[in-house]
Amino acid sequence: MLPGLKNQTQQTPPVPQPTPVQAQLHANGKQLRIAASSQPDSGESSNTLPALYFTCFGRFQVRRLNQLLTLCSNRNGQAMLRYLVVQPDRCATMDALMEAFWPNDEPDIAHHKLQVAASALRRSLNGNYYCDAGCGYVLCKRQTYQLNPSISMRSDIDDFLALYRAGRQTGGSATADLYEQACQLYKGPFLVDDLYADWSSPQRGQLSSIYLTMCNALAEHYMEMHRFEDAMAWATAILKENHCDEAAHRHLMRAYTALGRRTEALRQYQELGVEPVPETVKLFHSLLSGEEGAQQ
Repeated sequence: MLPGLKNQTQQTPPVPQPTPVQAQLHANGKQLRIAASSQPDSGESSNTLPALYFTCFGRFQVRRLNQLLTLCSNRNGQAMLRYLVVQPDRCATMDALMEAFWPNDEPDIAHHKLQVAASALRRSLNGNYYCDAGCGYVLCKRQTYQLNPSISMRSDIDDFLALYRAGRQTGGSATADLYEQACQLYKGPFLVDDLYADWSSPQRGQLSSIYLTMCNALAEHYMEMHRFEDAMAWATAILKENHCDEAAHRHLMRAYTALGRRTEALRQYQELGVEPVPETVKLFHSLLSGEEGAQQ
């Protein structure tokens, strides 16, 4: 098992229930990799519309046939798509959508806004493709909107969680490889366009926590292997997400010391910005006395 992972997995945050994952994982020597590409297949079935690929980390994007799709100018329509993409089964009732976006409007007004948003979204997604009435990428049945389950759709969240789960089931370098692939998908916070929306906050926190867990495991793994530059890279990635993460500061202090950069190790302690825990204080004093360097 990846060094340090055993204790972390016991405290790992619950994994969000994903939408159906289209990526398949397969064995490749001692490593596991995503079989599907990071974009949907370019082949078009005669019975369905082309596949869509959603980017939810950082700026939200939609790709079709490897081309970036221009969404409707209606911001409510754009927000509606982001909401649906991250829901279980990629569906939501009208009531849930109206509560998420227009909680203070009268029901009739909120319903009208929803219909306008859905119509704009449908037009931008369907584009020039012919669709029978009631079909296309967005369906509405029994007071529920849903992204058409008969059309292949995948997101970077699907791939991120699939790699994370696979990594937890393997060990050593295979886990490190999978975790690195997953972390490379994390281009920024989940759905930055909805950073202050109540409905997106819980999943954003869960995904961030999973990302930090993997980064910390990678930092520990490379410290154990004496690959200190790699360990520093993952510790730095942690601090970009959470500057107060003391474990990451300690990784950097130890890595700097191992590379003979004692001054930078001591400076790292000063950058904590919070009252340090006893473990960090002890490490700092060992650096001052030269004991930590002697142990490397």
